[in-house]
Amino acid sequence: MSQKILIVIFVFLSGCATNRNLGPIPTDPAEFKLPIASLKSSYPELETYNRDNVFVGYCTPVNQLKKAWGEPNEIQTVWLQVPIVAVPFAFAGTGGVIAVGIGYSMYPAQPKHYIWRKGDYEIDAYISTEIGCGYEPRLWNWQWKQVTNP
Repeated sequence: MSQKILIVIFVFLSGCATNRNLGPIPTDPAEFKLPIASLKSSYPELETYNRDNVFVGYCTPVNQLKKAWGEPNEIQTVWLQVPIVAVPFAFAGTGGVIAVGIGYSMYPAQPKHYIWRKGDYEIDAYISTEIGCGYEPRLWNWQWKQVTNP
């Protein structure tokens, strides 16, 4: 019974996502030399997807970022999803294998960190793929870190 409740919760949480196009973001190389406060005042999108907003929940395709900035400089896979999805269900008795299968069908790909290095910044975008956004890789959130002194 508790497995069914967990599955329903995961489905509803995934369904909370809404489609949203990425708004204006900096693209000019000179803009990536500006202080973060200037960028945030000119580009509200920086705050919209800020990692401090724990749950963003928009279905913003990562391809929109790639179109604006090109391919990321680095991609890192987040392997934490494997034990988070598998371990609790694996110990749930005979239904554990089925529950793990359902969990992985909802979240089939490991999340990734797409990292762009632009001017004075390193932008770490957390990319997720799940049922709630039609299995399209999407921007979950990002962190802008200034890597040089202004």
